Amino acid sequence: MSSEGKEAIQGDQARSSKDYRLNFKLAEACKRDTDSLCPNMCQAHQACGGQVLRCLTEKSNQIEAKKCRDEVFYFKKMKVTEFRNDVLLAEACRDDVDELCSKVKPGAVLQCLRSHRTSLSSECRKEELKLGIIQPQDIRLQPTLHKQCSEEIAVICPNVEPGQARIFGCLQEIIAKSGFGDQCKQQVQDREARMQKDYRLDYGVASQCEADVNHYCSVEKVSLQGTSWCALAELSLF
Repeated sequence: MSSEGKEAIQGDQARSSKDYRLNFKLAEACKRDTDSLCPNMCQAHQACGGQVLRCLTEKSNQIEAKKCRDEVFYFKKMKVTEFRNDVLLAEACRDDVDELCSKVKPGAVLQCLRSHRTSLSSECRKEELKLGIIQPQDIRLQPTLHKQCSEEIAVICPNVEPGQARIFGCLQEIIAKSGFGDQCKQQVQDREARMQKDYRLDYGVASQCEADVNHYCSVEKVSLQGTSWCALAELSLF
């Protein structure tokens, strides 16, 4: 594809990310789910500013229409490959990008922001975390990990269905086996390290243990230091 064509597609994606109604396929596929899950978030003559897309993304497990789920998943992939497609993240991190990542190519800005996580403004850090919470749901939303582990997934986890962190769980189980590439192993270990710092980045703990975290680990939850394993230790699951 020519650079002009690629730029045109990226521009169209950026515009539709600012208002879901500009994405005809998603707007049609998700009309009923939008009305039930994200009502009254947009006024007829005002731009939505990414609010409905954020709502559908965060409530994707509650979406009933398969076509809507497919369109929302496609939008998730757009966000993780180009941070400007998440209009709320792009707005919150505008100054951070200018200060920390101005010389980075657009497709690498998100990784750049994460490499400077401790230096980000509070609003930018909050929006980056929201995207970070979504990504563990499906390895396809983690482009670098997915790419570096593509051979391992094809050979060792070929029958594992994507979603609900199943493929990542498969990789965790067989990481010690021979034939596991160093680059993939490093990606898995990096993801595990971040999960241990914030339980919300561990899909299994976040989706299954929220009540236990609130009950057993309320103090740790405030600082989010090692919260992932606090509830599990209290419940003697290890």
